[in-house]
Amino acid sequence: MDIVLNENQEKIFSALFEQVDGVFRLRQNYHREIAFFGGFRSGKSYIMALVIYLIAITYKVHIVVLRQTYGELRDSSIVQFRNDFERFGKFEYKVAARDAVFTNGSIISFRAYSDDESKIKSSNFDVALLVQAEELPHPVFLQVLGRLRGNGIAKPLLLAA
Repeated sequence: MDIVLNENQEKIFSALFEQVDGVFRLRQNYHREIAFFGGFRSGKSYIMALVIYLIAITYKVHIVVLRQTYGELRDSSIVQFRNDFERFGKFEYKVAARDAVFTNGSIISFRAYSDDESKIKSSNFDVALLVQAEELPHPVFLQVLGRLRGNGIAKPLLLAA
């Protein structure tokens, strides 16, 4: 997989990953919270999608991608994730469940907090990606923090864009 990153994307990537025997693995002391805020076309969505993809193919994890509405998820986050990574054949996207299910058992769940908050409350996650984090109501943010466990990786990871 060829990875071409801009300067800001590279900072985030390097803070999280190191290459070991040709495989990108999380650094031993990776940051538990990573945020990337910037203007349109700054590369926020791609680097966050790349991070969760690499974690999902390397570790058996449950990741949640949260956005305000399912329409926004469907039209941006899900489309981009599938366009960028489905060709590698490591997962199958389950439309009805809104999950990318990986061959190693990892799951990336795409959830809209305004549609059904109970899907956040009833699960535990290793990684949470908050898309358009500035729109997230504080009570939902606290729920997400309470659901982060990090069982599949050394410590839970919170990503925000």
